[in-house]
Parts: sequence; structure tokens; C-alpha cells
Amino acid sequence: MITITHKESGAALFHGRQTGNWKTTLEAAIKENIDLSGANLRGRNLAGGQYDGVRLRGADLSGANLLDSNLSECDLRDADLSGACLSAACLCESDLSGADLAFARLGDADIHHALFRETSFEGASWMSLPFGEAAEIRECTAVINDGLRLRFSGPPKVIRGFEKPILILDQAIVIGEKVLALNALSHRERTAIFRNAQN
Repeated sequence: MITITHKESGAALFHGRQTGNWKTTLEAAIKENIDLSGANLRGRNLAGGQYDGVRLRGADLSGANLLDSNLSECDLRDADLSGACLSAACLCESDLSGADLAFARLGDADIHHALFRETSFEGASWMSLPFGEAAEIRECTAVINDGLRLRFSGPPKVIRGFEKPILILDQAIVIGEKVLALNALSHRERTAIFRNAQN
């Protein structure tokens, strides 16, 4: 029997059936409308699951495999999704406010109408997200260059085609290891940076 427990207290949140796996156990908990806030699902294989509407606020999903899963309309506020595989996952209309997405694999994730408030991103995968489709992006943090934290409250822009991709946030341009204050650069300087980004 698989039991979903709370990440801190260890208290049982849901007891699965005698047979089953983590995916079917989580799906069963959702069908019974169980609040899984604070659940310990660290490193679990949950790929391909139908988890729409689940309440996982503050849950530990670090390193979990959520490949091709439906996580639409979920409460993922303050969840630890660091190192999780969210490739091709549907996060439509989910609330990821305060979530930690450090080094999460996010290729082809659908974030249509998702909320990102004070969400933390680190690694390269998040730069491929179609942030223009999100409902809101406010006070998010991009951790780059071994710990430098940069805030952004709008869709970041990534320019590829150079040796080093160019990341444009609200107030900074990042080229490899270089971080330049956007408001301190003239139009000519910005143009020169883009032209010389591959050097």
C-alpha cells in the first residue's frame, strides 16, 4: 500500500489501494478531493498523470517525474519543484506563486493563463517557456551566474542565435557571465551588445 505523507510531520494524508503506483495513488486522492498541501512526493514517478485541480500547496515535488502530466488549475503555491521533470506538462491556469522551479526541466510545458508571483527560476530550461501566455508574472526571481538574483515582473525575452543567449529582464541584460543594467545603457550601447554578443 502506498501512503502519501506530509513532508514535515510525516502524518498520512492519503492511503492508496493495496496495489498501485504513485501515479494511480495520486489520481485516486484527487478523485476523493483530498487536500495534499505539504505532501512529500519528492523524486516520485508521476509521469503521464491526470492531476488537474489538485491542491499541492507547499508540497515537496523536488526531482519528481511529471513528464506529460496534466497539472491544469492546480494550487502549486510555494511548492518545491526544483529538479522536477515538467516537460510537456500542462500547467494551464495553475497558480505557481512562490514555487521553486530551480533546474526544473520545462521543455514544451504549457503555461497558458498560469500565475507566477514570486516564483523562483534557475538553470536554462525556464528560458524556453512562452511567458507571453501566462496570466501574470510578478516579482519573480531568476537566479543566474552562481547565485546572482535578478527580479522580473514581465515576460523575459531570450535572444538566441549568438554564441551566448541574451536574456533581457525588466532592468538587466544578461549575456553569459555579464550582467548589465538596462537603464544605464544608451540605444547605441544596447545595439553594440547584441552585435558583439558572440565575442
